[in-house]
Amino acid sequence: MTRFHTRIPLDVLWEHSPEAAKVFTWAGETYYDTDVAPLREIHPGLMDFGTWLDRSGKSRLRAQLDASPA
Repeated sequence: MTRFHTRIPLDVLWEHSPEAAKVFTWAGETYYDTDVAPLREIHPGLMDFGTWLDRSGKSRLRAQLDASPA
């Protein structure tokens, strides 16, 4: 499976979606490091994103995308 992303310039986001630009600006300036080990003790079934995609996420995302208006 090829994984890639496309970075949208912030100035384009600010022009077309100021709310999204605000979120991405905040995320780019803020860094949170999470210690996952204690979370896995509390929630043994905790999945990473890849596992979630493999188990149920991909079909759920596709269903949402197919249901969304073009």
